[in-house]
Amino acid sequence: MAVSSLGAGSGVLTQSVIDQLKAADTASIITPIETKITLQQQKGQALSLLTSLFTTFQSSVSALNDSAIYQKRTVSGNVENEVSVTADAGVAVQSFSISDTQLAKKSVIESGRFSSTSSYISNGSGTMSIGIDGTTYDIDYTSSTTLADLVTAINDKAGSDLKASTLQVGTNDYRLILTSNETGASQAITISDSANGSLDYALYKQQDTIGSGLFTSATSSVLSSPVTQSTKLSLSQALSDGGVSIEIDGVQYSTAFDTDHATTLANFKDAIDASGLYTATISGNDITITANTAGANYTITSPFSTTDSSASASTTDTTPTVSGTYDITMNGTTYNVAYDQNTTLDSLVNSINSTVGSNVASIKQVGSSYQLVIESTAEGDDSTFSVSDSGGYLSSKLTTGITNYTPGAEVQQAQDASFKYNGITVTRSSNEITDIISGVTINLLKDGSSANIDIAQDVDSISTEMSTLVDSYNSLISQLTSMTTADTEAGTVGVFNGDSSITSISRDITRLFTSINNDGYSLAQFGIDLSEKGTMSFNSATFKTKFNEDTTLSEQFFSGLTTYDDNGNVASQKDGIFTQLNALTTRYLGSYGSDGILDNLTTASSDAVTSLTTDKTKAQALLDARYETMTARFVEYDSIMTKLTSQFSSLQMQIDAMASGG
Repeated sequence: MAVSSLGAGSGVLTQSVIDQLKAADTASIITPIETKITLQQQKGQALSLLTSLFTTFQSSVSALNDSAIYQKRTVSGNVENEVSVTADAGVAVQSFSISDTQLAKKSVIESGRFSSTSSYISNGSGTMSIGIDGTTYDIDYTSSTTLADLVTAINDKAGSDLKASTLQVGTNDYRLILTSNETGASQAITISDSANGSLDYALYKQQDTIGSGLFTSATSSVLSSPVTQSTKLSLSQALSDGGVSIEIDGVQYSTAFDTDHATTLANFKDAIDASGLYTATISGNDITITANTAGANYTITSPFSTTDSSASASTTDTTPTVSGTYDITMNGTTYNVAYDQNTTLDSLVNSINSTVGSNVASIKQVGSSYQLVIESTAEGDDSTFSVSDSGGYLSSKLTTGITNYTPGAEVQQAQDASFKYNGITVTRSSNEITDIISGVTINLLKDGSSANIDIAQDVDSISTEMSTLVDSYNSLISQLTSMTTADTEAGTVGVFNGDSSITSISRDITRLFTSINNDGYSLAQFGIDLSEKGTMSFNSATFKTKFNEDTTLSEQFFSGLTTYDDNGNVASQKDGIFTQLNALTTRYLGSYGSDGILDNLTTASSDAVTSLTTDKTKAQALLDARYETMTARFVEYDSIMTKLTSQFSSLQMQIDAMASGG
């Protein structure tokens, strides 16, 4: 509490006097506490920095103590875009060769041409069967199933093994594409029509295929005008009385005649013609009967009967002989398939297959009709596929107006990968091979590739981590030196100067870095050097040379060695240099960043700041209260002195007056 008029009465008890007294007490009571708070805050900041630097240092120490870094492997000898090999940690150091590679491939099937994706795939109902890897998928279809519908149905049912799609390869030219999901010979895709053969050949025929015109049945004659049987009946003499009767296939045809022989034969002709089944012709005493239906045959079971026993007759059957060849040219070879007057559609199929030497011909049912289908002996388009008739008797359905079914194609044949491993031929279904060497993956990228592969310990990774360790060590030690020493010339004192808990850190670390183990190994031999000023340096070349002299002993020097008995219990344990350093850093940092020396010091510093702040607050409150009381008393004293001064002035005036009057 400051009073501006304080001292007005006395001229002695002024506010400046109180301020001077309070400043003196503040300097002796409050300032020391504030100094301590500042120091603890500085220590807290310093400890935070040390903890961060120590954590970075510990990270490298832990990495070099962990066996994982010594299990890392490098692979050399990979050939870009041809052979790629990777090795997991811990794989045995080794070398091997890869040569004569043949890539595993997927099966890719391309159908024949469809004019659009909405084209129908069949003129009837049935089932399309797709086989892959020992599994058959049956896809039902109808006459209203389109190419797009088929793609959807295949993917819905067989999508786990293959993918169906459509590809437009030209104007009004769409193809069904089937691709196996995996590689390998077992992934070969097969397509067949397991129903009545109404599926469009473009979907499952891979050969150039032609189809004839339609026949009424599989046993139809293949001739343009099938030959017929004819029977000539010859009478040996004129008959004076009686009649004649002839039985044809169980039907009797008879007439009476008189001495007018010609008239009698004419009447008999009329009776035959009236049947509609046969036609009769007369020549002299002969009458010839011919079937009206092409290819029909008949039998006369009662060739002659008459009441005149002296009369006689004879019959003669005639069937013209037909011969020729159905000439089929494909893949540069012409096959001459013989036919005659008795050849039917199904017998022609047998003759074609026998002549060609393989089952290239078949009969396809198209609705209620039948069609001859001939497949090329080779897959793919064949511009030389043609047919002709050398005899001139065949139906034009077999030679002109032939339907050419656009064949599908096996765009890519499914096959296994093949290669030589150290000269031994190996096959696998995939181009990624993981089962030859445990932990090693071989990727074949190109046919005909070769590579000499070396799998070695990744010393570069260890060297890099060692370099990181040296950098983190120098940063940590530099800060420790600054925080724990006094510079008389610069007039600076480290915040932890004289603090043994902090000064011991650099001493403990340096002691381990300069130690020698029982095998005579030291970090100095691995390219680590300490200067007189305590700065550490690292020579990577020296490190690699020393480490590779004996990688087993080097690893043991760094991370130690633990052996186990038959029961899995630890039999012996030898700590490495970084095992010891890891234990030291853990002692300072604690487990998971707590309960270590630095953490405890940080906590203590923080607690000290809190406690000192509380002490300062209390001391300030007491000091403020004291001077508020003092100010109040000064005001009171000043008032009294003012009154006394006033009284004295009045008295002085009286005295002065009396003296003047006297």
